[in-house]
Amino acid sequence: MDADLIRQCAVDSLLPAIVEQFIATAGARSPFDIVITIDGRRLDIPPPPSEDEALRIVRHFVSAGGDVRVGLTRFPAHLAAEDPSGIDMAVIDPCLNVRIGTALFARIYERERARDNSSDADAFARAAAIYFSENPLKE
Repeated sequence: MDADLIRQCAVDSLLPAIVEQFIATAGARSPFDIVITIDGRRLDIPPPPSEDEALRIVRHFVSAGGDVRVGLTRFPAHLAAEDPSGIDMAVIDPCLNVRIGTALFARIYERERARDNSSDADAFARAAAIYFSENPLKE
């Protein structure tokens, strides 16, 4: 993982080691990674040739009701806008993806750390499971 990308883009509330572990857990192969689950089937989309094509794919599958995960953090694209047409390059751009993905993860992680005074490892495992679930905002 690129230390400069983490330092410049991740939210400050997470330690760099936690961000690295989170991004490694996401398992993205490239900043333009797109993984779609629709009708119970997982589709691994080859990295698109351009940001515009990536955005078109994301909007299309969010419109179709898919659980679309994007970028280095596998950010849940449906959370980026109320309407799929409002999804913008923040989900695609590597730095912005790390920013919004780590912001959401930090929110979940802190909630899980506070729960029963959990260890960092337990909190991370639960937070990652929630983040990568179909409904990461469910309390």
